[in-house]
Amino acid sequence: MVGGRARAVKQPYGVSLWKGIMNLFSVFISCLRCNLGKGKCIRFWFDEWVGDKSLCLLFPTIFSVSNNKQGTVHSMKQQGTSAADWDFSLRRPLYDWEQSQLTDMLVLLANVSFGTTDDSWRWKDNRSGVFSVSSFYDKLSCIERPANEIMRPFPYFLVWGTHVVPLCSSCGLLNETISHLFLHCLLALQVWSELLKPRQKCYALVLTADSVEELLIVWPKGKGLQLGKKVWDLLPYAIMWVLWRVRNEKIFRNKMSSIEMISMEVKATCWLTLLLGPPGAGKSTLLLALVGKLANDVQ
Repeated sequence: MVGGRARAVKQPYGVSLWKGIMNLFSVFISCLRCNLGKGKCIRFWFDEWVGDKSLCLLFPTIFSVSNNKQGTVHSMKQQGTSAADWDFSLRRPLYDWEQSQLTDMLVLLANVSFGTTDDSWRWKDNRSGVFSVSSFYDKLSCIERPANEIMRPFPYFLVWGTHVVPLCSSCGLLNETISHLFLHCLLALQVWSELLKPRQKCYALVLTADSVEELLIVWPKGKGLQLGKKVWDLLPYAIMWVLWRVRNEKIFRNKMSSIEMISMEVKATCWLTLLLGPPGAGKSTLLLALVGKLANDVQ
């Protein structure tokens, strides 16, 4: 990695997949907009961080005489309060007809304000600013290709071993979204209903929630003993964790657990999380995997 960016692939063999990915890097980087923080990871000339284009395109003359073409925004800014406190490392004095371009660039840089956090990136092809595979796929679909280029389908079987269809694998009625998978799928509703029998009013929260985030916000605090409170607070996370695992078992292994087995695994997940930490924390991961295997064996 170079400044948070992958290096170009130069090896002659053994990296064909990565070479294919890096061939699209220029398209990917064109969809990013840099949000300036400390300026240590943003390339001053090449990244799009101020203005509507990169500075090397907006001010090609100044760029051509700069000795610091790979410098970051942080390295270009001199210590000082003046808007003109920039060090472009020019290899020669500018001619009179070049001064106007420098003036225009300094005017653009006058409003630059550094932050106290690290630099970040915004995905331009999505309103939320967050990268998504679908938005990048749409971007690639719009690229003009040579008429004689042979189109090859993505070798999904090398990655997943099966073709993942957009329909929900549990009910097969609607496309799989986050809210559908974890809240409104028939299987998910049965699991929520089974585990919320003592508190049916909370089941109504699942039915009316438009998103997982909304459900977690309105999820009531636990009551009673301290241990019971902790289990109750963990319950929605445990349910969604197990629903995700069940979903993957159905897609990739064609195995489906009963509501009783899923409910048992959710309860075991809550207790093991309290004892050993969340899934992904060493022993907890191992024991949760064993719980899932036992549930399949019982069936």
